[in-house]
Amino acid sequence: MAASEFPRVQERRAPNRAARRFAVVTAITCMGLGAVASCSGGSDNTGGNSSNGPDATASSSGNSNGSGSGNNNSSGNNSGGNNSSGNNSSGNNSSGNNSSGNNSSGNNSSGNNSSGNNSSGNNSSGNNSSGNNSSGNSSSGNGSGGNGGNNSSGNNSSGGSSSGNGSGGNSGGNSGGNGGSSSSGSSGGVDGGGSGCTNSDMTLINEDSSGIACNNQWGITGAWYCFADTSGTSSCPGGTAGNGVIPYNKMNNAMCLSGTTASGMPSATAYGAAIGLELNHVNPDAGPKSPYNAKAKGIVGFAITISGDSGGSILNVNFPPAQSTTGEAPGVTLPGVATGSPMTYNVLFSDAIMSDNSATPIPKVVDQTNVTDVQLKIDVDGIAHAYNFCITKIVPLMAAPAAPGTQGALGPTFNEGKQIVVTGLGPYGVQNDPFNVGSDPMTMAVTYGGGQIGFTATSNFTSGGSTPGAFPSVAYGWIHGGNFVGGTNAGAYTTAKTIGSLASVTSSWSFTAGSGSWDAAYDCWLGSNSDSIGPGSELMVWLAHATVNPIGGQNTPATITGATGSWTYSTGTNGTGQPVVSYVSTTSMTSVSNFDLLPFMKDAASNGRASLSTGSYLLGCQAGFELYNPGTWKTNSYSMSIK
Repeated sequence: MAASEFPRVQERRAPNRAARRFAVVTAITCMGLGAVASCSGGSDNTGGNSSNGPDATASSSGNSNGSGSGNNNSSGNNSGGNNSSGNNSSGNNSSGNNSSGNNSSGNNSSGNNSSGNNSSGNNSSGNNSSGNNSSGNSSSGNGSGGNGGNNSSGNNSSGGSSSGNGSGGNSGGNSGGNGGSSSSGSSGGVDGGGSGCTNSDMTLINEDSSGIACNNQWGITGAWYCFADTSGTSSCPGGTAGNGVIPYNKMNNAMCLSGTTASGMPSATAYGAAIGLELNHVNPDAGPKSPYNAKAKGIVGFAITISGDSGGSILNVNFPPAQSTTGEAPGVTLPGVATGSPMTYNVLFSDAIMSDNSATPIPKVVDQTNVTDVQLKIDVDGIAHAYNFCITKIVPLMAAPAAPGTQGALGPTFNEGKQIVVTGLGPYGVQNDPFNVGSDPMTMAVTYGGGQIGFTATSNFTSGGSTPGAFPSVAYGWIHGGNFVGGTNAGAYTTAKTIGSLASVTSSWSFTAGSGSWDAAYDCWLGSNSDSIGPGSELMVWLAHATVNPIGGQNTPATITGATGSWTYSTGTNGTGQPVVSYVSTTSMTSVSNFDLLPFMKDAASNGRASLSTGSYLLGCQAGFELYNPGTWKTNSYSMSIK
């Protein structure tokens, strides 16, 4: 069909369409700054002292309770409200030390009373009735250790200060009395099996005011922490002010964050906020971090239950490796959470990917023997997201759970101003792919299960000229940056094959289109090698379209051996310099079953279109809608298999 018979706009791919960095937001834990979990010039924002974050009454001033005999309640180390007036009063050493209230339940509130409660003489023989030094009295990470030293044998139950327990509060993080017994000479610090640990249930990773996860069957011992930038607002103080903050929320009995992300795009001072858990680091605010060997424990990921509201933003679960000094880390992007609908996401190491990191290469996938943290992060994307969410439960996964048996909604609707791809969807990803990053609002919702993937995209923009505003789509195989989505999931395409070696590239797709200007197309990327950071060629197959033309716009009739229907082709160069060939159906199709794309690739290779040959590697294919105006487009169901 001649181009003159198409009185339509000719599509021009945006300059950032192919060669731009694929900004998978999971890749940035703290953009370009310091150590992972820092964003503050290198010091880790880990737990230790009581926070002025969610539900805290005051922040402590100073990191450790230091040395010194006698009453160990120096100013600042016990947060306001936790050591009530009188609890550490001079009356603490008065006759009748176990007076009403002195050993009250509040005495051990939030685990913030340091072992210094056992001041010289305070714990003389017989003075400590049962519970005076009860479990949790010296909370892990808050009190200094070994002060006092006058506890007669037997008077200190678990959590009490042992005699001569050593100097305490290493960097504000390690409480004394870790050994729990009254033997002299034990060192301070956090030990998963010691009395400084408040957890008594080995079947869970504890979340409490101690800020230390410990004493569990997986050997995970580390600090809960948070970090936040200084451009947005957050319950976690921004920058270095967040050092030592425990994001514990007593009302929810969970680790929580609230605030509003910065409205600009990511920068050194605008990178969002996160809740983190160290997996093998027992000295918070001191580095370097020790890696945790999840593989040795048989852990393949984490089931993370999230409540609250992420304000329309996606959330990222990042797994920093020990060698990450740039803030980059592989991660999994989740659709987020909405009020009244808590979500449990099964986050697998094998689903984690990261952005184009060719400039600062670290492993693009998770090394299960070398994981330091688990981070749940809300990122900056050009939209101010008001958020208030909590991690209410986190459980290691010993095997990958089965995919949902039927297709259904996965998480809430989200709206991202920069390019992201939701992963953890079996062999697929779902991307928003905005061309004008940060300026084109579009909401998306994902469905998954029963071997199918789907999404709904509602655009609110009008794209000027011939450039689409976005290409919401399902990704299968490669995505820009050298990543392959799907991990170890059945049916995933993670190793590129040449056109000449392929047997089939089949897909089933049912969709419902909106109105105005649009096209529904497969968008396949090919390269000269199997591990390309950037693609060499683009091949599109349009099933339906309205008022737009493909690049080149020649619409030359083509006979495609092995393909049904009537087709034209056009060739040209996309906005980032790659040659592109587009095959366009002359009749609109809104549903195909076992539709094979390989005949189109062979036709292009045999005719040298888009610089393709039988030796070109098929990296991956995406399927979605190029959108120019407001409306709603929906992929009802989709699947693909490359053999």
